[in-house]
Amino acid sequence: MAAKITIAIIGAGLIGPRHAQSVVDCADAVLTGFVDPNPQADAIVESFAVPCYRSVELLLASGNAPDAAIVCTPNHTHVDISEKLLHVGLHVLVEKPVSTDVRSGAMLSEAIKASGRQLLVGHHRRFNPYVVVTKKALTEGAIGQPIAVSVLWTLCKPEFYFEAPTEWRGRAEGGGPILINLVHDVDILQYLLGPITRVHAE
Repeated sequence: MAAKITIAIIGAGLIGPRHAQSVVDCADAVLTGFVDPNPQADAIVESFAVPCYRSVELLLASGNAPDAAIVCTPNHTHVDISEKLLHVGLHVLVEKPVSTDVRSGAMLSEAIKASGRQLLVGHHRRFNPYVVVTKKALTEGAIGQPIAVSVLWTLCKPEFYFEAPTEWRGRAEGGGPILINLVHDVDILQYLLGPITRVHAE
């Protein structure tokens, strides 16, 4: 029997516990703990009956370092935390966006190459049942060869979307609606139809 992969969750905010539950529900994985500097996270972590560390450094020094980690922290921290994890040999799944600027994204890309580890981006919408069926139909040629797609993307998030503890979404370092929201749809377009070759804007 293959050994189970051990996974830690970095960030116990809105999405962290959902990832943790997915790990718990997976027969091939074991949840080893959370990292979150906020004491308010303790109650959430206790519900999973695993330790909570106040920093990545404390997790790594605990003797309980996992095989992989899922980074669920504010967007502007993704690169720094992912680099630390890769540097010590962990595989990483990071919430989108990978970074909030091109320079730090390129730095992370180099860190991945140097580490020899895997870094995946949490584009969960690829697993939406509608997307799965559409991808299958396209791959099997059931609907012919698409030659054009017309997309209208409109969005108005409610005010509470930008309230604590996710107030960083409304700040520049959060990445704004393009990196936080539109990135999902751009990913789906590329997943279904292939790489973008040209962009036009008005």
